[in-house]
Amino acid sequence: MKISFSLVIILIASIVTAQRRVALHHQGTVQIFSSPNAFQEAYNAASNGDTIYLPGGQYNSLSISKKLYIYGAGYHIDSTSATNYTILTNDFYFYDGADGTVIEGVYLNGSFRVYYNNKVDSLRIRRNYISGVIHFDGDFNALETLKSTGAEISENIVHTISANYATNIHIHHNIFRRLVYIKENGWIHHNIWIESIYHSTADVFNSLFENNYIAHGWWGLSVANNTFIKNAFELDPTSDLNNIWIGNYLNVSATSLFVNPSTPYNFSQFPLANFHLNNPASYLGTDGTEIGLFGGNKPFKQGGLPNNPHIRYKNIAPQTDSNGNLSIDIKVGAQNY
Repeated sequence: MKISFSLVIILIASIVTAQRRVALHHQGTVQIFSSPNAFQEAYNAASNGDTIYLPGGQYNSLSISKKLYIYGAGYHIDSTSATNYTILTNDFYFYDGADGTVIEGVYLNGSFRVYYNNKVDSLRIRRNYISGVIHFDGDFNALETLKSTGAEISENIVHTISANYATNIHIHHNIFRRLVYIKENGWIHHNIWIESIYHSTADVFNSLFENNYIAHGWWGLSVANNTFIKNAFELDPTSDLNNIWIGNYLNVSATSLFVNPSTPYNFSQFPLANFHLNNPASYLGTDGTEIGLFGGNKPFKQGGLPNNPHIRYKNIAPQTDSNGNLSIDIKVGAQNY
């Protein structure tokens, strides 16, 4: 990937100064915001199709109704040692007009929500740590309600996805704590569920599940007309005749399947988790690659860095030399995908 010179300068400036700087890219120009409300001010000044870069630090979440590309510095505490990770507080809301928005590389202390009865198509939520839920909200009492279509939810660590008011949703390479709720036309592959879901309910219909790992069996309530192919289950759910089961791996424990399936929901212990398979060749999926996070043509990216160039190392002298020069050594790495 080609590294933008202007982006490197912005990232350097954000490190050299003590103040956080949010960069707004608009049609080849760059505008910098550095107030306590810098994210909100950048959003207010943005037009559809603009890009906002959030350096490491904490920001208030927004409510947005524009198509934007929003990139944080990442969420993984190991991979963001030079920049710190980007934290968004509270729930983040999407409204009509936010179609096509991309958000990557943030730690969200809350939920992403397509707000009640809004329709936001082609939303991409990618490589984030989400303490709450990804919601597509709607009106449960209405005979007809708006449904967002074409969302892609990938490479996140997230509690739950509630997509009853979404269709044609693509969910892949995520780590879940609990359930997904999908009414129709979901494609769910190469994800893992790592905690017990016995005592929860779910609405999952008319969807395709491939190459996933699901701990503690399947939830079995309000789950029908789905197809499950080449998934690994800790227990055997195939006695449920409301769904189609093809070539699944049954009675597979997380401790035998993964190198170290530590829970990633204790953030301080997250780097200890290792969800590579102990024996990948024994658990091949529908595409001929291993099931789980590291199969498919775009495996889960270790460290969860966003798609934009990332500062890997920095060493800045505490003061200038006798000639007034400040020694700055910064290494920036491009991302392959």
